[in-house]
Amino acid sequence: MVPPRPARKNCSLRSPLFGEGSSVPGAGVLLALPCLVEGGLFRISRKLYGDMGPAFYGLRTTLLTLLLMALLRIKRPEHLKEKNPAAFGRLLGSPARLK
Repeated sequence: MVPPRPARKNCSLRSPLFGEGSSVPGAGVLLALPCLVEGGLFRISRKLYGDMGPAFYGLRTTLLTLLLMALLRIKRPEHLKEKNPAAFGRLLGSPARLK
């Protein structure tokens, strides 16, 4: 089965939107992000894998999801469905409501 394509071919990546919050479960994993970025993870992966072209999820999003899963000790992508989507979205910087 072919994954769905975005409606527009020239989708740009949206920046995460972080707001004030308290008691965000798993927020400590965000402390690892500066180390990963400074270590060149995304820069090197882009050189290694190149541009994935228009896709629903880009390389950066896929790598970040897998890394956060590892830091949160989520063993398989199927286990994400057991997480509260709203709380997980707050952790990832997703706005509560997309416009």
